[in-house]
Amino acid sequence: MREQFLAAKPALPFVHAPRLSFRSAAVAGDRWALLPSAAGFVDPLLSTGFPLTLLGVERLAVLLEEDWQSPRLIKGLQAYETQTLAELDTTAALIGALYANMDQFDAFAALSKLYFAAAMFAETMRRLGQPQRVNSFLLMNDPKFGPALSDCIEKARRRTTPPDRLPTIEAVLKAIEPFDLAGLGDSFATQLASVPRGRFAGRSAEARRRTCGHRASAGALRVHRELMVPRGLRRPRGCDTLRT
Repeated sequence: MREQFLAAKPALPFVHAPRLSFRSAAVAGDRWALLPSAAGFVDPLLSTGFPLTLLGVERLAVLLEEDWQSPRLIKGLQAYETQTLAELDTTAALIGALYANMDQFDAFAALSKLYFAAAMFAETMRRLGQPQRVNSFLLMNDPKFGPALSDCIEKARRRTTPPDRLPTIEAVLKAIEPFDLAGLGDSFATQLASVPRGRFAGRSAEARRRTCGHRASAGALRVHRELMVPRGLRRPRGCDTLRT
């Protein structure tokens, strides 16, 4: 490789952007609005730009369909701007906390579960036809998860020493527990001898189905299993192998 480029000369000067993140001062106005991806950019760490923009598209589509020729459009766009900026700020706070703990893997791994637990819960609620339960990114408007998320971020940004990180990790596990449909907290708690397993681990599949509003019935079990199978695939009866 070195020999191949010994005679190479730069064709252009080195170009770089010292900072990519930005936040627009205005997101909506008189019959116009920016998509979240144009309103701000945080960081590619969690690929949050995709779900943020999809939420924005959905909200604007509802406004166009229901309020385009209505006086309600102005208030609707104002609410869209407020929600978009709040979600960008919350995303930035979580990613900032992750970067602050990138050299402390146990805290970093725990904090990442805030995103994945919220994302999986939101996707499941939408597939069950209950989008009203998950009307904000990272469940930031949820009366339980929202404040718990803020508390976890605040604890994580204090940059504590390794022995003092347990309160942050325990706070994360407690925050995701009511929304943890995939058992993220179960597997993580077993890796930390100092975290009491009985408090966070061992939630049954039935308990997770109840979180979604299903009763423990054969029909609910079938729905729960179907949720775990990607579209385009089907599970043969009595077999765990997926096939097209």
